[in-house]
Amino acid sequence: MAPSPIWPARVAGGALRPLSPARLRPLSRSLLRSRSGPGTRSRAWLRVGLLASLCALWAPAALAGDLEQRVKAAFLYNVAKFVDWPADPDGRLDVCLYGDTQFAELVAGELGDKRVAGRPVAVHALATLPAGRDCQMLYHGVYADGARVAAGLAALAGQPVLTIGEASDFLRQGGIMRLKRVEGKLRFEVALAAVENSGLAISSKLLRLAQIVRDGEG
Repeated sequence: MAPSPIWPARVAGGALRPLSPARLRPLSRSLLRSRSGPGTRSRAWLRVGLLASLCALWAPAALAGDLEQRVKAAFLYNVAKFVDWPADPDGRLDVCLYGDTQFAELVAGELGDKRVAGRPVAVHALATLPAGRDCQMLYHGVYADGARVAAGLAALAGQPVLTIGEASDFLRQGGIMRLKRVEGKLRFEVALAAVENSGLAISSKLLRLAQIVRDGEG
């Protein structure tokens, strides 16, 4: 059974307290709005351009603190558009976040009303890593425990779950995609072997923007 969607909440005293949507400033609509165009190909390339611009914007002088996190949230949403997701019995796209409660709270506020390929996005904050296909996208935050991440990735091997992390050894542990900073900008790596093992189909348009990591690298 998939985890229940969370509403944005703030952690205080070990308990989750509801957070008013007004407390979460919406990300610029230019970052998250689906663009219309004359055809599917035009819309796809507009999304490619949007994703590329997000990468180019990652500069310390321009993005600090909260805004940096919002760019990450927009990145996750736009990446999801370039994946051919398998059918889900609940008819939704479950995006799970582990190891960073504050970021999970922000993503819930930013993406909770979005859709990907007609499927509503449901955001979940996880206290423990799932052992099965409870999530279609699983982000491992900067505070995630390395040993648990490695065990969780091993448990998910061969399942259609897009795993994303930031740790330097994330791909070596079996993750699919890693976010990193290069000269002050956001870049991402994709492990082709892990993609093939998951059975997910990732658009070549997205892969052209990535640094491809082959088996034994990373």
